[in-house]
Amino acid sequence: MSFNFLNQYKIKTKFTLALALPIIGLIISSLININNNWQHYQNENNIIERFDFSATIAQLLNSLQKERGLTAGFMGSSGKKQGEQLKNQRSITDNKNKEFNQFIEHISNSAITPKLQIQWKSIQQKLKSISTLRSKIDNLSTNSDFFNFYSDINASLVELIKKMGSMVNDTKLAEQSIAYTNLLILGEKSGQERALNNSVFTKRTITTNQYKQTSSYIDQQNNAKTAFMLNATDQQHIFHFD
Repeated sequence: MSFNFLNQYKIKTKFTLALALPIIGLIISSLININNNWQHYQNENNIIERFDFSATIAQLLNSLQKERGLTAGFMGSSGKKQGEQLKNQRSITDNKNKEFNQFIEHISNSAITPKLQIQWKSIQQKLKSISTLRSKIDNLSTNSDFFNFYSDINASLVELIKKMGSMVNDTKLAEQSIAYTNLLILGEKSGQERALNNSVFTKRTITTNQYKQTSSYIDQQNNAKTAFMLNATDQQHIFHFD
């Protein structure tokens, strides 16, 4: 490359250019570095926000699982047992649902995707009909549909957490997210088994279909535990199973 064109400039101008070019390069390099650091900071914030949201979802999930179990006992006893416990649990569920909705209102757009928004709006819509279901339960005018109602919402909540975990770029964090999701699946299948057995124990009878369903839940729990063990850290192993 020829630099003859510089000959037309005065020495002062040449000197200024000689100083300016490295400075411009330094500025550009600094801007790139700042941008990279900002992206890293933004990614870390998104990860923290998603994990906080996952924790909020998990609390709602746990509360719905308890409400389902108590509802099964209440319905199985024809309203004679666990009525007061169910009433208290419903109040807890409502509070957890409120926290879930509040978190959604304040979560940053960069931490979520349009698909996630659609999914949680669908969950919100389903939860709006919980009051109608509860009224039917109190009047003993519903059947096993209540079980499917709770289980359907819980499955959607687990799937929402799973999808947020899959958005993590860090390999170790991604593996921990997978392990956590399988732990939630284990908890949900265990909750379904408890709810079914709660109904069985209050009625003091079990049908062939209920026996088969219980066996299926146990198998699914074992599968979820195996999947958890494959991805969990040593700390997760100790905390949950030791």
